Amino acid sequence: MPRLIQLRNIRAKDIMSERLIICQRTERLSEVLGRMKKMDIHELPVVEGGKLLGMVSYDMFIKRKSLPLTTTVENLMVTPPKVDVNDSITRVAEVMLVNNFRAVPVTSAGEIAGIVAREDIVHSLRGFSQLDQIDVRDVMSPKPITIKEIDDVELGRSIMRDLDVRSIPVIDKEGRLSGVIGVKDLMAYYSRERGQKRSAKGSPGDAVSLSISVGSLMNTPAIHTDMDSHMANVIGLMSDHHISSVVVVEDMEPMGIVTHMDVLELVASYQERRQVYIQITGLEEHDPDVYDEMYTIIERRMQKITPIEMPQLLMLHFTEHHHPKEARNYSIRARLSTNTGLFFSDTFDYDKFRALDQVLDHLEKQIIKEKEKSRDRKR
Repeated sequence: MPRLIQLRNIRAKDIMSERLIICQRTERLSEVLGRMKKMDIHELPVVEGGKLLGMVSYDMFIKRKSLPLTTTVENLMVTPPKVDVNDSITRVAEVMLVNNFRAVPVTSAGEIAGIVAREDIVHSLRGFSQLDQIDVRDVMSPKPITIKEIDDVELGRSIMRDLDVRSIPVIDKEGRLSGVIGVKDLMAYYSRERGQKRSAKGSPGDAVSLSISVGSLMNTPAIHTDMDSHMANVIGLMSDHHISSVVVVEDMEPMGIVTHMDVLELVASYQERRQVYIQITGLEEHDPDVYDEMYTIIERRMQKITPIEMPQLLMLHFTEHHHPKEARNYSIRARLSTNTGLFFSDTFDYDKFRALDQVLDHLEKQIIKEKEKSRDRKR
């Protein structure tokens, strides 16, 4: 894969937005949602007296099953990571990945100076000629989770929440791509339905029905590209259409998806580092011993991989499945970025530690196999 070393020369101050749209901790959810919709933004810094208190985002709303519109911002906001105006975009991308944020405040001398969103990083890549040499298949996440047109919106919301994704490809009864449904579509529907309830003198906190079909809310046609495309095309589509994902198809069947997260990983892979960065999301566990054991398993496996390939970023997302008559079980999706490429794996098990070990073992075997192929090509 071509090296985009010059990315390190682009600084946060070069791409950040200095026009800050903010909210206050005492504002209500309804007010904040209205501002996000009007300004077409996903996150808002919470500022008081010029001081950054936290951030709120669409994701926080979509992950809550029941949330009255009278809820105040201070009950939802979280503390965001910060970057300096002189940090490179490779570091900014890394901070977003490790902390799972879609936008981060940029500071100068301790004061908030601007904000960088994933979209800003994507836009900054336009014009890099090397992107024509990077195949989509080398960056995309394969085997994307899809949803059918006839499925209800509640299933879509559950998938977004469980997998921590912003959009899902929609397929017709033949399995062909027919549209995409995203977080913003759901939030627009919530806002519209709740507004109608208020007009009908219903309670502002009344629940919104999610039993409508995905097909009635999806965006169509879906923005897509083919398996033989290059990343320059994907970056262009994302920028031109202001979208966070591009579906990769073969004969209109979804084969993969390139999201802002995938682009961030590509950018962050050029950040100089001495150790692998690890992100674990999706677990409902809060026991530090659980994470200690997981990091022990990961460290042991990374020590085996390092002599073969230099690991850089390891992203692990768990989904916990609860069934009334069955023991809790886990599915895990893994993505490992190394100095030469990206590797993916997923598995399912009733034991989360065994699932983790299995998915890491599969990654190691892929790396070994790819290394052997590389040696054969050089002979």
